[in-house]
Amino acid sequence: VPKGLEMGIGTMVREEKAVIYVTSQYLTESPLMPVIEDSEVQFEVELVHFIQVRDVLGDGRLIKRRIRDGKGDFPMDCPLHDSLLHVHYKGTVLNEEKRVFYDTRVDNDGKPLDFCSGEGLVPEGFELCVRLMLPGEMALVTCPPDYAYDKFPRPSNVPEGAHIQWEIELLSFEMPKDWTGMDFKSIMNEAENIRNTGNRLFKEGKYELAKAKYEKVLQHPDRNCV
Repeated sequence: VPKGLEMGIGTMVREEKAVIYVTSQYLTESPLMPVIEDSEVQFEVELVHFIQVRDVLGDGRLIKRRIRDGKGDFPMDCPLHDSLLHVHYKGTVLNEEKRVFYDTRVDNDGKPLDFCSGEGLVPEGFELCVRLMLPGEMALVTCPPDYAYDKFPRPSNVPEGAHIQWEIELLSFEMPKDWTGMDFKSIMNEAENIRNTGNRLFKEGKYELAKAKYEKVLQHPDRNCV
């Protein structure tokens, strides 16, 4: 659509009706419309529905498409580091066959996948997108090999260098534990668990994730005790 019309639609909300006036400098050519030579055009627009598409890496390789809205406000109600997430997902290899290689509803006895964010337990592209989701949201993620399984333990039925599509539903998540009010022994146990996770991530070469774990312990008010 012409640039001016797209800019106007970008300010609308679902089910809104609006009149958008576009001047000649923003009446760019569009294959969807005939050539318009007027100095100003009036468009009557109703935004019936839209699908949010997010270019996660900014280079067009990792794309998240929202196909069902979640509950809450973005980004305040999205998962944080160290949250416990509960998701259903279906993974598809994007080849000519578009073969499904795993579906939690089929291959996991219908049980969701539970994992803690920030611990390198799922492919990086998977986690980057889930952390942009709201509870109840469903999204379709298209992921390049280096953010899917080329740098993560690869399922036997996924070929090397495969582009992956995940259909992900974020059922819910639990916020990180609050150390405030915990007794000394509990704090020590939590700190030790986090340190061990950091050590594992460091050995796996996931240095940024490991750094975040170490910093969490060091930044805690009771760090002198741990």
